[in-house]
Amino acid sequence: SGYYTQSLDVLRLCLASILENTDLPFDLMVFDNGSCPEVVTYLKEMLEQGHIQCLVLSERNIGKNGAWNFMFGAAPGRYIAYADGDVFFHPNWLSEHLRLFEAFPDVGTVTGFPHRRNPSFCDGTTKRAETDPSISVVKGDFIPQEWIDEFVYSLGKDPVGYWEKVKEIQDVCLCKDGVYAYAAAGHFQFVVQKDVIKQFLPFPSRRPVGADEHFFDEAM
Repeated sequence: SGYYTQSLDVLRLCLASILENTDLPFDLMVFDNGSCPEVVTYLKEMLEQGHIQCLVLSERNIGKNGAWNFMFGAAPGRYIAYADGDVFFHPNWLSEHLRLFEAFPDVGTVTGFPHRRNPSFCDGTTKRAETDPSISVVKGDFIPQEWIDEFVYSLGKDPVGYWEKVKEIQDVCLCKDGVYAYAAAGHFQFVVQKDVIKQFLPFPSRRPVGADEHFFDEAM
C-alpha cells in the first residue's frame, strides 16, 4: 500500500533493465527478503526461464545488512554490482562504472547516480584524492538541480525539505586523465570489488525491517 503499491511492477522493470542494458557478462543473483507470494512466484518464474542464475528465498525479512552478508559472501567474480529492487539501469551502465575503477584504482565503491551526501561519508575519499597529484579535486555546486529533484522524487520525499537539508553541502568533483567523478557514492546501488567488501563482513544486522546502511558507509 501507499509508496509500495506498485512494488512488483517496479521490480519487474528493475530486473528487465538489468537484463536489457548490462553490456558485460554477468550472473544475476536475487535475495528475496521475505516477500509476498506474488513476488516469490514471479522470481521463481524468472529463475526457471534462465534470467536469474541464483535465487535465495528468505522465510522472513532479515534486513538489508543480513542480505548483504549472505550475498556478498556468496557472489562469484572480482566485482559485485548491488542494487535495491527499485533501481532502473541505463544502457552501458556496467562498463561506465568499471571505467571509474580503471581511472581511480583506489576507489572503494561506485554509484551510478550522483546525489548530495553527508560529507562525513565522503571525507575519506576527498582526503585521499587530495594527496594524489594525478587527481584534481574541486569543490562547489556542480550536481544539476534536476538530478537532485529526480533522486528526491524517486524516494517519495518532499523536494523543498530535502533541498533545505543539502543546500549547504558542497559537491566534490574528482578528475583524473579526463575522467570525472563525484565523491558521493551511496548504498542503494553500487559496484564494489569483492576483495574490498569482504574485509568488512559481516555487517551488524540489528533491525529485521529497515537497515543499518550507515555501517556500510562508515566501513567504505
